[in-house]
Amino acid sequence: MNDEDVVDQLSAFDEIGDEFNQDVDSLKKYDQQFKQIDQDPVEIYCEVVVSQMNNTDKANRRKISRIEEYLEHMEQYERHPACANSHHISQFINKEIRKGHQPHTINLKISEIESMFDYWSNHPKMPHPPEGENKYNPATIARGFKKDAIQRNSKSIQKTPPRIPIEELSHRIRQIKNTLHRAFIVCQLKHGSRAGQTSNLQLRDIQLNHDGLNKLYPELGTHPRLRDVKEDAIYYAPFQEREGGKSKRPIVLPIDNELNRLLVKYLRLRPPVEEPWLFLNPATCGKITTGYANERFWKNHFQPEYAETELYRGVTSHFARHYFSTYWKTQIDTNEEYLKYMRGDKNGDLDGGSPDIMYTYIHTHFPDVKDEYLRNIYKFGI
Repeated sequence: MNDEDVVDQLSAFDEIGDEFNQDVDSLKKYDQQFKQIDQDPVEIYCEVVVSQMNNTDKANRRKISRIEEYLEHMEQYERHPACANSHHISQFINKEIRKGHQPHTINLKISEIESMFDYWSNHPKMPHPPEGENKYNPATIARGFKKDAIQRNSKSIQKTPPRIPIEELSHRIRQIKNTLHRAFIVCQLKHGSRAGQTSNLQLRDIQLNHDGLNKLYPELGTHPRLRDVKEDAIYYAPFQEREGGKSKRPIVLPIDNELNRLLVKYLRLRPPVEEPWLFLNPATCGKITTGYANERFWKNHFQPEYAETELYRGVTSHFARHYFSTYWKTQIDTNEEYLKYMRGDKNGDLDGGSPDIMYTYIHTHFPDVKDEYLRNIYKFGI
C-alpha cells in the first residue's frame, strides 16, 4: 500500500457517496469559526483533560508531545486542527511510516488524536457530531484504512536524515540565488528551528543594530523579550504565547555575521505591506506555511539529490533541527542545558527522559549562551 492508497480507497466511492449525500469532510464547515475565536480546543483539551489524567507528569508530557506533532503536521493544510478530515490523518500516518516508526509508536500517536476527537464529540459545547450514526472521527477512519500498512512497518528500518558534510552543505547554500529562500533556510540551520517557528517570526522579534532598517521598520526589536538585549538577536515565542510557535520556552538566540547580512539583504527587498511576519510568501504577501517552506525552499534546493532512500529520510525543513542538534551535541559537546535552551526544550526533554531535580532550578538565558554560540556556530562562507 503506498502513500496514496487511502485517498484512492476513499475517492473510489465518490459517486456512491454523492448519490447518498455522504459527507467525508463534515468538520470543514467549522474551520473559519474555530480560527476566529480566541479559545483553542486543543489547548483546552491538553490542560483540562490530559494534564489532569491520573498519570505521571512524564506520561502526560509524552501525550501532549504526540498532540504537538499532530499540530505541526496540520500547519501545511491551513486547516484548524479541530476540523481535520481522514485524509489529513492518513497523511500523518504516512509520514510516520516513512520515518520508520514502529506500529506501537504510530498507534500511540493516532490513539491520542482519536481520543481528542472522541472527547470533542461527547462534549455538549463542541460542534462535532456526537455518538451515533453521524459521529465523525477522522483518526478512527484513517487508522482503519492504514492498519495493514502500519503493521507492515514493524520490520522497517529507522531512517535518519543523511549526513551532509559542512563543505557540501555550504556549497548548496551558496548555490541558492533567491534571497528569501536562502535567508529562510540559513535562519533554520543557524538556530535549529522548525519551519513553523521560522515562518512564525514577526518583525518585532528581530533585533538588528542597523539604523537604515530600523527607520524603515520601526517595529524591529520591539518585543518585550528583547528590551534588555543590545546585540543582534532573534526571539522565538513559545506555543503558549503565539499560535504556531512550537518552542516550549521563550528563546533569544544571537544573530551571527552571516545571518545578519542575509537578513539585512532580505529586509531591503521585503514587500512593503502591513503584515507582522518577517518572511512573506511572495505570491500572497502573507505568512509562509510549513508545507510551502518544504516544497519551495528545501525540496527545491536539496532534492532529488537528497530525496528519501532506503536508508535515509529526504532532506526537508526538519533537517535543520537535526543538523543543529547533532552538531552541538557531538562536535562541540556543549553544556546540555545550553542545548536544551537553544532548541526550546524544557528541562529533561532533550532525550525524552524525566528532568533531573537539579536541572529544575536552572534557568538559562540569552547572556549564558551568547558567547558559546557565536564562538562555535558553523559558517557557510556566505
